[in-house]
Amino acid sequence: MADLTEHSYVDRDRSTIVKQLLGVLFLLLLLVGAQGWQIVKGLSVKSQSWQYVIEGPPDEQLQSRLQTLGSAGWELVFARRATSDRDGKTTGIYEMILRRPADASAPGSFALPTPRAPR
Repeated sequence: MADLTEHSYVDRDRSTIVKQLLGVLFLLLLLVGAQGWQIVKGLSVKSQSWQYVIEGPPDEQLQSRLQTLGSAGWELVFARRATSDRDGKTTGIYEMILRRPADASAPGSFALPTPRAPR
């Protein structure tokens, strides 16, 4: 009699585990199916086109230049501190790479605020 009771507990435990595994498998298949549906229907992420520009303002113009470029939709991607030699005088500059979405300006236009002449 005790042997029969023990077998019914084991069968019940196996049944519960099988149901849980089937539930997890169903959810996983549902997730994979949803991702596949997005790919088939073209709802996946579309690639972004960018415009890039390289700027090199002197130290004293850095903040105002960044404000001007930022208000025109440019995003700073990379910057490094460098020096520039002009007429035997060494000045500090920041070499910067900026970008913005290609559709941020009017078609065919590459509107970039005019840089100031170095002092």
